[in-house]
Amino acid sequence: MNYFNRLLHFNQIQIIIAQEKVYLVNHTQLTLDRLVYTTWAMSQQGNWMAMSKKNYYEVKDLPPQSALMLEDIDPYEIGKIFYRLEYAKIGEEELVLNFTLNKERQYHQVADHLLVDRMIALIKSEEGFIKEVSPVS
Repeated sequence: MNYFNRLLHFNQIQIIIAQEKVYLVNHTQLTLDRLVYTTWAMSQQGNWMAMSKKNYYEVKDLPPQSALMLEDIDPYEIGKIFYRLEYAKIGEEELVLNFTLNKERQYHQVADHLLVDRMIALIKSEEGFIKEVSPVS
């Protein structure tokens, strides 16, 4: 397991939900030069499954021990919300990933970090869907 995969494995890069906001938290001692993450929601009601549009975002220069507010919680959004890390660059190490970031509701882990303001650039979107699925037996 390389160094970056160990950071992910030990939740050193994580999604934290605190005070109805979603944060990307860098617990490491390293600057994350570039991250690409995606987010979407999925829901199933009876025989119908829906997936929202999947948006891909880029964040650059996330300092060590910092937290970046990504979005406010939408109280009307239904289904399970996912955040997945697609790409990361730290120094000379670049990784193409497919790693679902752990989500936790913990305010103290955000409060202990430097809150930073970085541009969050939408770089790509994929259409969602609604489809009929077989009932679970």
